[in-house]
Amino acid sequence: MFLLDFLGASVTMLIQAGFAGAIYMYSVYYPHPIVTIGVYWKIWFYTNQSVSMMYRWMLTAACLDPYALSSTSARLRHYANIKNTRLTVIIIVIVWIILPIPLLVLDGVRAGTCNVIYGYAASLYNNIFTMINGYVIPIITMTICSLLIQKNLANKRERRHINIH
Repeated sequence: MFLLDFLGASVTMLIQAGFAGAIYMYSVYYPHPIVTIGVYWKIWFYTNQSVSMMYRWMLTAACLDPYALSSTSARLRHYANIKNTRLTVIIIVIVWIILPIPLLVLDGVRAGTCNVIYGYAASLYNNIFTMINGYVIPIITMTICSLLIQKNLANKRERRHINIH
């Protein structure tokens, strides 16, 4: 089931790599469109933010399935199925298409440079938003899941050992 999360993460990573690669190939022969065309910068920044958050959260969701499968709780194991995994992937995509929309308003090209148009507060909002949602929450969730998976597997190993002897 968590393979679907990995597949979703891989697809979004390929989209991001293709999008970035096309920009850099274009900029070999022409002026870099990101620093010269405001609309292009907004689209690039929004797409980059949206897709990178999608794959981070899909990888995070991929850590939840093995935890649920390794749990002794039947209720938790019940949630680790393909239907819920598909729903999770769809929710992640929808959420990360919607949440970065303020970036389309806040960012732009001014005086030939790409930056946050609306000043320090908007820049701070963007940085905090990215740090919390792109790094802190996924890393903490993955770490907790890996520790809980390790604990669940150790408990299962212990129960098997007791049942054998």
